[in-house]
Amino acid sequence: MRQLNVGLCRQVLHEARLFGTCTASSFFEHITVATCKLPQAKIPANARKAQILPAPGSAMRIFRILLAVSASANVLTKETWDNATSGKMVFVKFFAPWCGHCKRMKPDWDKLMDDFKNNANTLVADVDCVGEGKALCSDVGIKGYPTIKYGDPSGLMAYEGARDHASLKVFAQENLAPQCGPTKPHLCDNANEMLLESYMEMSTDDLKASIEEKDAEMQAADDEVEQLLKRLQEQYEVAEKRAAEIKKGIQEEGLSLMKSVLAYRLKTKSEL
Repeated sequence: MRQLNVGLCRQVLHEARLFGTCTASSFFEHITVATCKLPQAKIPANARKAQILPAPGSAMRIFRILLAVSASANVLTKETWDNATSGKMVFVKFFAPWCGHCKRMKPDWDKLMDDFKNNANTLVADVDCVGEGKALCSDVGIKGYPTIKYGDPSGLMAYEGARDHASLKVFAQENLAPQCGPTKPHLCDNANEMLLESYMEMSTDDLKASIEEKDAEMQAADDEVEQLLKRLQEQYEVAEKRAAEIKKGIQEEGLSLMKSVLAYRLKTKSEL
């Protein structure tokens, strides 16, 4: 039976799009033009392609607009996901602003985003699951915060490693390099090249069916672990309750009083 590489299979279905750009020309000149093509950027429509006439503070206003676009580039939503991630490997933190664990790892994650901010092949980003990224989090199936995922945008995998900056950076450097896929067949080894060719020959319906089948098998494996943990938890609670009852009985038999008598005897003996 042919082995299915789900991540590679998903890439075949993923439609490549060009990532938008945001540039400014003659920034501090008397006439400043800002042109932004980032999808749904949080700036007024007339500011995406606007000619700013000479006026006090005009350069600073444009600077603030560009700064806002730059800052939001790493905070993704369902609308910006495809363009921002196209052609890149990604490392994404799905978070909720009120989450304590999210707050604690924010400085390390922000530092990591800064490390990769100009990387042509890797995107490190945030998704606010309570704010504008709520729909994206729902599509991805986020159930807890923070959830960190990585890999090809069309086939994200769960990151379960350490969350300090050093560990995150090493992981990103070792695991987020460009990989074999429909747009980069030259990176495939012999085995994956054969898999890629076979997936490219499959119909879209067959690809979807195969992916669903393998996703279901992975979910079944996770469910098995959850059931095991549930049984172990139940056994632990029974054992803990029994241990508490045994300890209570021993105490009622006078263990504490026995210890106090021994302590008294040793003390009085040393005083003789």
